[in-house]
Amino acid sequence: VGIYAFFVTAPSDAFGGAWGVKFLTEVHGIGLDVASFASVTMTFVGMAVGSPLLGWLSGYFDNRKTPMSLAALLAATALTFIIYLPHMSALTAALLFFAFGATGTYVLAFVVIRKITESEYIATAVGFVNMLSILGSAIVTYLIGWVLDWLQLSRGFALQTENFQYSLVILPAFYLISALVVVPMICEKKA
Repeated sequence: VGIYAFFVTAPSDAFGGAWGVKFLTEVHGIGLDVASFASVTMTFVGMAVGSPLLGWLSGYFDNRKTPMSLAALLAATALTFIIYLPHMSALTAALLFFAFGATGTYVLAFVVIRKITESEYIATAVGFVNMLSILGSAIVTYLIGWVLDWLQLSRGFALQTENFQYSLVILPAFYLISALVVVPMICEKKA
């Protein structure tokens, strides 16, 4: 469950919180204020709307794994559009970042860990999942910057858009790994 949180929190924090503004201003020429609103604000407003909805749906159907996988696949799709759409308006960016945030994928990690952990260990388990999610965010945010720097030095500034696309490809890949590899390994029953 912690590995799932690692893979799904990292892209939302690294892109929605750190690199999204730079991406929109550099690649799409969107102004700084509008880019900040479109990427940061809309990602986290999407989370505020989507996370409770995803939690409710998973409770209603008494199933966590299917919503975890579907939300991760939807997040990967939204990110792929954001990263590779050639000409993006501020409105399109805002809507896609909202959709990306609205998947709310990370919240179900905490629901699952609560469900599968004995009551005396819940605080430790939740803390561990939270630690892995934040660790993923720190690593991926740094990794994107490192890859961008390396590409800028090795290729020059002529390939700015491609440099961003190469450095950001890890983000939808993280969601795909979480949906197709990690979620199937999660056991929803107490040991």
